[in-house]
Amino acid sequence: DFSRAVFAFERVLISQPDNHRARLELARALFADLDYLAAKVEFETVLAQSPPENVRARVSEFLVEIEKRLSAMRWQYQAVVGVTVGTDSNINAATDNETVTVPALSQVVLSTTSREMEDQFVEWAAQGQGVYRQTRKMSWFTTASLRHRNNVHSGLFDPTSALLRVGGGYAMVNDVLRFPIQVQQLNVDGSQYRRLVAPGIEWTRTRHGQQYSVALQGGSLRYPNDQDHDADMWLLNLSWVSPSVIEQTLLSAGVYGGEEDTKNKAGAHYAREYFGARVGIQRDITATISAQGMVAVQQVEHAA
Repeated sequence: DFSRAVFAFERVLISQPDNHRARLELARALFADLDYLAAKVEFETVLAQSPPENVRARVSEFLVEIEKRLSAMRWQYQAVVGVTVGTDSNINAATDNETVTVPALSQVVLSTTSREMEDQFVEWAAQGQGVYRQTRKMSWFTTASLRHRNNVHSGLFDPTSALLRVGGGYAMVNDVLRFPIQVQQLNVDGSQYRRLVAPGIEWTRTRHGQQYSVALQGGSLRYPNDQDHDADMWLLNLSWVSPSVIEQTLLSAGVYGGEEDTKNKAGAHYAREYFGARVGIQRDITATISAQGMVAVQQVEHAA
């Protein structure tokens, strides 16, 4: 167990800070434990003590290898483009009631476009993400995506969404904790419609090749042209990813639920709860290209 070796040599150096042999062994143990940045510091400390030529040559080899591995692991990139076709039973995220009760106005009759509308759609999406591994345990990540949906028949309520997600992560033996902040701008028919700012926390565990994740997000939704629509929101997501019996293929599934609670009484009919589920499959085509497929359903219930 290299972690135990690291601990043992660190104990020796506390009482014997000039024990260069122990420091060299600590550096080698850190390297074997994949903590390359810490190993680099210890190897460089050994070199600063003018060791014998054979030790200097060996340490230099370790430092060259550490730089190679750090360069390979520091930055990782991924890009995804896709097309989705489907049916949305409520393209305008509206209530199915013909009337709503508004304070001071009593019953208000809703127009056709103010009530839920169904349509088929084609959605185009592009996403890029990157991860920077600062140490073996600490990392930073960012994701940027752009989506545009065309509703086939109505020609109305075509949304365009731009999203930026940044945060940090901490890795343990089988677990990873992430702390993302998500900012999203949604336009509808070319006009500004909604802004979302939502911090969150995510926990992922990997066991026997399978990955389990829980994510909780809470934040605010702001509608610049309709403040009655402003809401606080939360979202809970559970997901699972596992290798398939088919080589180079991954299976995935997930469920989620959330709520949007409007801040103003005049917009109480905009409040809603939503639930969804999805299943997917990913197949590696080459070392750098994969094909993905997914089926998803969502149920939305409005307060009014």
